[in-house]
Amino acid sequence: MDEKKTPEIKEEFKEEVKAGAEDVKAEVEAKAEEVKAEAEAKVEAETKVKEVKTGAEEKVAEAKTEVNAAEEKVESKLTEAKEATKVVEEKVEAKVEAKAETKAPVKQEEKKAEVKAEAKPAEKKAEAKPAEKKTEVKAEAKPAEKKSVEKPAEKPAETKAPAKKPAPKKAAAKAEEVEEKKPSVWAKIQEVIPLKNVKNGLIDENPIFVQVLGMCPTLAVTTSGKNGLGMGLATTVVLMLSNLVISFLRNVIPDKVRIPAFIVVIASFVTVVDLLLQGFVPSLYASLGLFIPLIVVNCVILGRAEAYASKNKPVASLLDGLGMGLGFALALTILGSVREILGAGSVFGVKVMEGIFKILPFFESIFGPYQPISIMILAPGAFIALGIILAIFNKIRSKEA
Repeated sequence: MDEKKTPEIKEEFKEEVKAGAEDVKAEVEAKAEEVKAEAEAKVEAETKVKEVKTGAEEKVAEAKTEVNAAEEKVESKLTEAKEATKVVEEKVEAKVEAKAETKAPVKQEEKKAEVKAEAKPAEKKAEAKPAEKKTEVKAEAKPAEKKSVEKPAEKPAETKAPAKKPAPKKAAAKAEEVEEKKPSVWAKIQEVIPLKNVKNGLIDENPIFVQVLGMCPTLAVTTSGKNGLGMGLATTVVLMLSNLVISFLRNVIPDKVRIPAFIVVIASFVTVVDLLLQGFVPSLYASLGLFIPLIVVNCVILGRAEAYASKNKPVASLLDGLGMGLGFALALTILGSVREILGAGSVFGVKVMEGIFKILPFFESIFGPYQPISIMILAPGAFIALGIILAIFNKIRSKEA
């Protein structure tokens, strides 16, 4: 039995050895493939490193060439500048020498004039001597006269000497020019506090009479001078404070969201003004109504925030808001007063027209009893009054120009 089993055991052993050998062979092949892949990756990495090194070396070489070219340009410019300075120095030296040459004959002429001035008192003393020595003086004077005749070239020197006296005038003129160039105290104050912004808002760039902005509250609210003044002052407060805050935040607010940010700032101050009017001036708040919240979208405020406050310093922006606000308030007050006088015969509640007709009775005899023009308080009256005031304002400005 044992002899019969041995070949079977041998075959099984052979099969196991073959299977183990195949497994070992597969493992060896797998490891060989891994080693091959790693070697290929290393080769690729080395090639990439070489390429990067070559590229970097090329870029370094290019940078060096550019630096050398820039250094050559700088050196050439320095040489040109040195040559230019030499030329300028030569010109200056030539001018100085020319001035010295021109001053030399002038000094000689001045010396001659001094000698002549010293000789005059000597002549006067000679005339004051006794009559016995007059003949001798005359005899000595004759050769002197002959010498003066023989040398006529000295006469132009005598005439030219007193002509050279404008030097003090030139010095005074230069001193005046220097004083004019020095900034005055008022100019320094205007640099720190630009008060011209207030004048621009009131007259030169008036938001209603010149730029014709904010027409919605201008036409709707100005049924009386009181309403116009109240609306104008409320807008002035919002305009000043919003300009100030936006100017402080001009370097913080991003450009893409600046308009929404401006509106948020303006709306905050409008809310404060709305609550203050509601609490302290309820009658004015009731008459203005919805137009107080609508200050948020007033193009005057948003326009000044975008055009001026976002690009200038806080003090200048505050004064710009003050000027524009006062100009807006002035225009609304004038328009409201004109409409109230013509439409109701009163200004700020005071009945003016009835008093005028009582003081001047011949008005009643000519025009009859006073009757207000009621259309001036209505919407068409706003357009009529605004057109007339704009025409008068532009006529005055054209005459001034």
